[in-house]
Amino acid sequence: MLRNVVRAPWLRQALAEVQVVDASWHMPAAQRNPRAEFEKARIPGASFFDLDACVDESTDLPHMMPDAGKFQEYMAGLGVTHDKPIVVYDTVGLFSAARLWYMLKSVGVEQVAVLDGGLPAWKKAGGDLDSETPATAKKAFFEAKDPSAAFTDAGRVLGLSDAMSMQEFKAENNTSGYLIDARAKGRFDGVDADPRPKMRRGHIPFAKNIPFGDLLKDGGEFRSKEEIAVIFSSQGVDVRAVIAGELPLTFSCGSGVTACVPLLAAVEFLGVPLSQCVVYDGSWSDWGRESNSATLPVEVTADIVKE
Repeated sequence: MLRNVVRAPWLRQALAEVQVVDASWHMPAAQRNPRAEFEKARIPGASFFDLDACVDESTDLPHMMPDAGKFQEYMAGLGVTHDKPIVVYDTVGLFSAARLWYMLKSVGVEQVAVLDGGLPAWKKAGGDLDSETPATAKKAFFEAKDPSAAFTDAGRVLGLSDAMSMQEFKAENNTSGYLIDARAKGRFDGVDADPRPKMRRGHIPFAKNIPFGDLLKDGGEFRSKEEIAVIFSSQGVDVRAVIAGELPLTFSCGSGVTACVPLLAAVEFLGVPLSQCVVYDGSWSDWGRESNSATLPVEVTADIVKE
């Protein structure tokens, strides 16, 4: 059985036996074109997954998971099948690849992994790069199951936040699980403004802040299992209690992309069953909107200058 995280030396040996997908995506401020970079240089045999194209178009929220039919059609168009394991990577190291890993898991793909450290790690390991014009993909058969159980919405997250509030008020043990926010500390605390317009500052009440970048080394590879465990514990997430009590972990971020990095870490390195994990797909792009001020509360950790 393929692990959820694989490393570049292993991929070099197994390249002919797997399907490789580049799932690179960048924040608009980075002014990078992931498809153009893919066409310029990629892992041999890789196809390109566009996180801005394979989405639920019925909402204005970014990157929302499409239904099974649309996802199935998109993956088939890439020539990806269930016949061979899938390895996903991105050009940063570990940023957006975990999102596609989770999307694939949510529709029932079992043999899928993320390349630890992404394209930089591949280059460091001496892996070849393909710079020829990408070949046109031959449509394949790809079957997707309903992914809805793997994602949650604002209403259910509000219920979770209220439940955690009541447990804290009564000094009761945690029976509701945890809400983990993968955004940078500055945005979580409310010090830094959101990069998207008309957004509030702060975080969902009772969320725990585990910035996805804290789980990675400078090269974009995951830290050790022990370091990751300390990071979760230091933010008040009792992983042993989560596993023993079968408590749910809900992951959030700016728009549902980097939330999948701590989720992947929890599953691969801390032993949390994937079935206990869920992504708040709308994340802060949904919850933090100024238009939701009357219904979705926000907590600000830091003292900030009122605008």
